[in-house]
Amino acid sequence: MDISKLIDAFLCGEDLDELIKVSSTLLQCPLLILDDAFHVVAYYKPEDFHDVPFDATINSKKISYEVVRNLNWQPKMERPVFLTIEESPWRRRVSTLQSEHKMIGYLFCIDVNGSLETISDDDMHKIETILAKQFLTQIENQFLSTNTEEEILTHLLDGNYQNSTLFRMQISNTWIEEMDDMHLAMIDLSNNANLQMPYRSLENKLETELADTHPFLYQKNLLLFLHDKRQAELLEKIAREFQVVIVVSNAIKDIYQLAETYQQMNEVMSLLKTKGFSAKVHYIEEYRLRMMLDQLKDRFDLVPDVYKKIYEYDKENHTVYCKTLYYYELKNHSVIETAQELYAHRNTIVYRLRKIKDMFNIEEAHESEKFIRLISLGLCLIRMNEDDIFVDCLHTSEIFENESYGFN
Repeated sequence: MDISKLIDAFLCGEDLDELIKVSSTLLQCPLLILDDAFHVVAYYKPEDFHDVPFDATINSKKISYEVVRNLNWQPKMERPVFLTIEESPWRRRVSTLQSEHKMIGYLFCIDVNGSLETISDDDMHKIETILAKQFLTQIENQFLSTNTEEEILTHLLDGNYQNSTLFRMQISNTWIEEMDDMHLAMIDLSNNANLQMPYRSLENKLETELADTHPFLYQKNLLLFLHDKRQAELLEKIAREFQVVIVVSNAIKDIYQLAETYQQMNEVMSLLKTKGFSAKVHYIEEYRLRMMLDQLKDRFDLVPDVYKKIYEYDKENHTVYCKTLYYYELKNHSVIETAQELYAHRNTIVYRLRKIKDMFNIEEAHESEKFIRLISLGLCLIRMNEDDIFVDCLHTSEIFENESYGFN
């Protein structure tokens, strides 16, 4: 394939619309460029080309939730993928557009001739590189003139604001400026257990019942802002109805810290996917201790030998001495409360504690030792996949009404 015409157009300073037109002619297929929030940036199609999903994307200026779900099957997108879309007879070749080792968007090629797989990776890479460079130039030129809230939030999440002053200028006279103590909600669209998931119905429900939450797509997740308990309860119903996993943040005191909040939510979402948790609303506050321990799990070498011995014994003999001792310390040496937590008889707990003392020569921890013991046993339990005990199950009313969490 001779891409010299595309190179010449790029060197002559042609804009992205012209470059995508030249690329479409070279590849003999309609093309679509999306940013990392799945908004339409540029496209080209022959006048006689008609495709329901393609035309709907152009008209709405964003991709459908269904396509986002399909992309989530390939979270890193290290190589192009071919997707089949409902209501379209043609597959899509989807690849990422990267510049300076950063993913800035997606290139969709509609394989109308069924020939895209025959084009060399080298030629496709050259086309993608040129389009990405021009797209990045366009982003840089338009950055300060960005005037939509979704674009501002996308830039914020991407870390494009070097200081808060520039960000405050951008949000002037927008609804973002009025945000105070809102909660960010993240809806995972990657559930592939139900292939008939009505994503269009999900989109319609959000637009009708939660329109003031300002839903938008970012990095294959759907984000929205919750103001009150009523919205959170609606979201819980949506989670059950559409079988999606939803993570809700703590109250955001400063919107400029949104990227930090998003990172925490991603950590929780990754944990939920690993554990296979049910479709419902999960609150970051429930997983705070679990995430803190997760930062230490690779430092098992710091765990004192006595707790390692208990861990090894549990693993070999299928006992629960680590968990018993953990709750016993957590409940301030109350046998009754420990028994309640473990759904065991009081005498069973007494027997286990006596065995622990006799076998491992371990005494009740003094106040100065208690913290180390709890952390050490916590790390042992994580290694045994017994980490559910570090999750505090909270109700929506606790999150939105308990001031100790810093919420309204």
